[in-house]
Amino acid sequence: MAIEPYEWELLRQVVKSKKVTGDDGYKILIRSMFVYEYCDAEGSWFDINPILEGAEELNRT
Repeated sequence: MAIEPYEWELLRQVVKSKKVTGDDGYKILIRSMFVYEYCDAEGSWFDINPILEGAEELNRT
């Protein structure tokens, strides 16, 4: 599955805020395993799949 340009913007927002909204775009990214939910004793947060961290598209504004 290819990541669409608007999805890259959503991924950049996840990297910055560690949050997602109820937006359908985020739901698709979670189901596609591009965004993960992490939990520990401090609570839960979201982040991108580690394999995407080096993607050139992530650094575009």
